[in-house]
Amino acid sequence: MSIKHLKDKEPYDEHTDIHLMKAISESETVILAYGAYAKRPVVVERVAQVMEMLKPHKKKVKKLINPVTNEIMHPLNPKARQKWTLK
Repeated sequence: MSIKHLKDKEPYDEHTDIHLMKAISESETVILAYGAYAKRPVVVERVAQVMEMLKPHKKKVKKLINPVTNEIMHPLNPKARQKWTLK
């Protein structure tokens, strides 16, 4: 997600959440996989909002984990190329 072009706008709205929740409800498994970008101050709040939305679906939520750091990692991380560790 690039938010550079959205200077005064949120990169999401209530419609984003509706579509996100619909996809989550229709899925057997939800895999969280993101990189260091999610630690940026402008993104941290949104990550927290999404995590809150996922609470009712916690049984189907898995995280792509970096086995070295035990943190969520992006699927293009070199550590993810050989094997995925889901927790």
